[in-house]
Amino acid sequence: MILDQDAFGIWSSVTRRAFKSTFKKPSGDSSAESLKDSFNNKSDIGIYLHIPFCKSLCPACPYVRTLRNEELVNSYLKALKNEIAMYGKLLNNPRLKVVNLHVGGGTPSLLNSSQYREILDTINQYFELAQMGFGMEANPQDMTKEKAAELVEAGARELSIGVQSFQKKNLKALGRIHSVEDSLEAVENARKAGFKFINIDLMYMLPGQTV
Repeated sequence: MILDQDAFGIWSSVTRRAFKSTFKKPSGDSSAESLKDSFNNKSDIGIYLHIPFCKSLCPACPYVRTLRNEELVNSYLKALKNEIAMYGKLLNNPRLKVVNLHVGGGTPSLLNSSQYREILDTINQYFELAQMGFGMEANPQDMTKEKAAELVEAGARELSIGVQSFQKKNLKALGRIHSVEDSLEAVENARKAGFKFINIDLMYMLPGQTV
């Protein structure tokens, strides 16, 4: 959001007297040039992708997310690839090398390997992907042997599993639909599939917990 000097409605006259700075809306061309200039002295960059889809909505989660709908997923991925292409064409800088890609959510593990390969192919059209670290977040229930192997095949090497707790009552309070057994199996499947780094998320200071 960009503010101008009249953005505060009837209070604008007050703000004009109180502040010497004036907010001006830049032109599209100047915004594009400013963005390009910010990458002029950079070669290594990182990319964060947000996949906002979940099987169920946990009440404790503060992030942007919605229930999975296949039609909505396809529309979102199309828009995501269009946005990657837009920034690639805007920057038009062959020296930019993606050294780190992290996918968060939502539940990124709901996507399949072919969908990730399409995303990577789009990034590769505009940026270099040499020796890239590819990490993602996952729900324990999704990390079957087959899914873990698929994701490694697609290029993922770092995994953060949303275990949250190894206590059944805490999982229930958090609205999590996976079990303790699901979490243990997910870690083992990820190890056998060949993930280089495996992290588990754990939540503390939950209602009723003591030190």
